[in-house]
Amino acid sequence: GGFGTSGFSASVGWTLWFTQNLGNAPSSWSWDFGDTGTTNTQTPQHVYTKAGVYAVTFTIPSADGASQCPKSHTITVTGPSGEFSPQYLGDSSPFAPSNVTPNKNVLFTALEPPSLVDTYLWDFGDGTPHGSDPTATHAFNPGSWTVKLTVTKGSASASTTLALTVPPPLEPPKRFVA
Repeated sequence: GGFGTSGFSASVGWTLWFTQNLGNAPSSWSWDFGDTGTTNTQTPQHVYTKAGVYAVTFTIPSADGASQCPKSHTITVTGPSGEFSPQYLGDSSPFAPSNVTPNKNVLFTALEPPSLVDTYLWDFGDGTPHGSDPTATHAFNPGSWTVKLTVTKGSASASTTLALTVPPPLEPPKRFVA
């Protein structure tokens, strides 16, 4: 038994219909879409909400009813990831998320261009207003912060987070006068 073909591509948010191509349809079957989605419907539809490569498995009982006959194919789903990169604004010094310079502007750049994304939403984790452009600049006070970028394309969305640690500024050495 079997279904479809491997190597199929789709976009996040598309409704996909799955069919099996068995001459004598079995009385039971199951589908596993590779993203925690499953069903026992004969010709199901499924929507992938995140980009990735998924193994879609169609399973029927064998003629003896004791064993299973699984058939798998891959599907590549393309769409937004929400990934971004940070760097200090106007400064080539290395950026280390575990040791961010306090009150120094950090430039965050989404890795997906506007042609692949409908909306951008930045959250800096400190209650300041969010940005909605492919780039955002922000300076952080000492503390621990989580930066989050959420992107959407059609009905699909994806988010990526980055934990930052901003230590307190070093105090200058005290001078003692004798």
